[in-house]
Amino acid sequence: MHLRNWRPNTFRSYVGIVRYHILPVLGDIKLKDLRADQIQTLYNNETTKGTSPKMVHYIHIVFRRALNFALRWGLIVRNPALGTIRPKIIKKEMKTLTSDQVRSFLSAAKDTRFEALF
Repeated sequence: MHLRNWRPNTFRSYVGIVRYHILPVLGDIKLKDLRADQIQTLYNNETTKGTSPKMVHYIHIVFRRALNFALRWGLIVRNPALGTIRPKIIKKEMKTLTSDQVRSFLSAAKDTRFEALF
């Protein structure tokens, strides 16, 4: 793994996820002793704390990728993240304005400094 293969923002995002979500909970566990149920507990606790399902999904991705590297390097014999269930990301339907609401909005914006913008 070479850091130069990652964009700077991706790297910063991964470091933030590890630093703020993974290490505080699982940082004291030796890599060889890490189990799927411990990782699952991390995901469940994050969800209970109010962390969005999308962020828990990102935590899972980062953790799984890191453990895949550990697997390739022979540091572990299996990736315990593969035995977890991450929360599903529920896509919400986008709410849009009705035709009447658009007309009302444009009418309210008329003769303001933002009229051309809208």
